[in-house]
Amino acid sequence: MLSELESWLAAVLGRGLPANTAVSAGPVAAAATAAGVNVCAGGLALLPVAAVEEAQARSREPAFAQSTVRFNGDGQTTRFALAGDELAEVRLAAEAGAPVGRLARLGDQCWHENGQLSFLRAPQAPVAAVLRGVPAAGYRQAVPASLALGFTFQGPRPAEVDGWCAAALAAVLWAFAESDYVELAEVAALGFSLRLLHPRAELQTITRDAAGPDDARQARTRMTLGLSGELEFNLALGTAEAPQLIRRILGTLQARRESKEEFGVPDGE
Repeated sequence: MLSELESWLAAVLGRGLPANTAVSAGPVAAAATAAGVNVCAGGLALLPVAAVEEAQARSREPAFAQSTVRFNGDGQTTRFALAGDELAEVRLAAEAGAPVGRLARLGDQCWHENGQLSFLRAPQAPVAAVLRGVPAAGYRQAVPASLALGFTFQGPRPAEVDGWCAAALAAVLWAFAESDYVELAEVAALGFSLRLLHPRAELQTITRDAAGPDDARQARTRMTLGLSGELEFNLALGTAEAPQLIRRILGTLQARRESKEEFGVPDGE
């Protein structure tokens, strides 16, 4: 679920760090002692809120069948053929293969009419148009959550390691500064998707120590960031079950009329 995000962040760091800096991703690489930089998505957790069960129940919404049509933005094309159901959203990826992107403002940045999706400005990255279909079995739910991102910087020269840490912090904050979503998982066969909406990256800790054997000690800096937002669960498969309605009542209803005496009302009143 988190490997794609780690790999993308490793590529982002690679572009922002000095040439020939080794950058790795994932918890296995984080255990290595070689000089370089590692990024690891440490875990995903729901944030505590008042009356969690009640809040989660309120946030559940009906599910709808969805289909996604993808286009490759070239920076010149402003119109794409798009026929189908109601347009739910348009995702603008940060770059090719990125799990992070923005949501276009419908009616402002783009609009859908006469079988065409039109943009005010030609997109320069992949575009995903999500079409909403008929009601489906399942639900949509969004709950507060936080994703932990850990970074390890290790090398023989402390000043160089500190420089890597500063450059990585700037690159990661910029990577999420204007993003609207982070895609985490999708299982199309089960109608399931998981993403973090409105992600907000915040620095949490920076610690320094040394690592490695005594004859080859290296400076090590560890940095953690929290990526908070709304974790959106989407389950939509098949069609929703039709509501059960009572069309006719068979039989008769008899009401027994009580006398006034039975209700304590005297005769003549």
